[in-house]
Amino acid sequence: MASAALGKQDGVAKQASLTVVKADRYSDGQAKLAPLIWIDALKQVYDDVKANHKGSAVVSMSLGFNDAEDGDSDQVKTLTMALKDLFPKVLKPLIGDLDTPVFVTAGNLAHQYPKVNTVPAVLTADAVPDMVVVGGVAADGEHAHYYQDADYVKIYAPADEVETASFITDDAYENIDGTSAGKALFPIACTELFTDDFGSSNCHDCRARRILHGPGRQRRS
Repeated sequence: MASAALGKQDGVAKQASLTVVKADRYSDGQAKLAPLIWIDALKQVYDDVKANHKGSAVVSMSLGFNDAEDGDSDQVKTLTMALKDLFPKVLKPLIGDLDTPVFVTAGNLAHQYPKVNTVPAVLTADAVPDMVVVGGVAADGEHAHYYQDADYVKIYAPADEVETASFITDDAYENIDGTSAGKALFPIACTELFTDDFGSSNCHDCRARRILHGPGRQRRS
């Protein structure tokens, strides 16, 4: 994904710099604990942006976990509720106070869940309305049936046959599908095209809000 964003061959923003925060998944038996590591990773992102990149960074995040469902155990439901409470405590200051748009994916499981069903993306519906959820479109620009959607998905990116560096070898390229691939193309280009300036200190006029709702979107050709 990084090669699509700023790789020397296919990157849409070749001059950008990349900061990677490691947030491993646990084994299947511990899968519901993994988001606790993601919270810690986001806190590291917040600290780095605050110290070095306020008003000039974007955050791209593909990780997510399914929202609680009726058939889940009480333990899973309780943990999910707790995590849904924790995510906004980091995301909202990052987006608003540090003027840093956060991009997350809509998902690729529309055959099973037509609507967006992963945390943190679902938080855009209420708790974190200025997060940017990126949906996917096919090569012809039409919405593909396997990409999830929701009323709060305002931004769409090409998500079919996106050329990236190979996962297998370090000297080849491959085409991949999915909203994670589309989102990798989008954040830096979107920020440059749809915002006028940097350094706004609150989300009444932060870059995320201008990307989603502002007049800058009308300038797209």
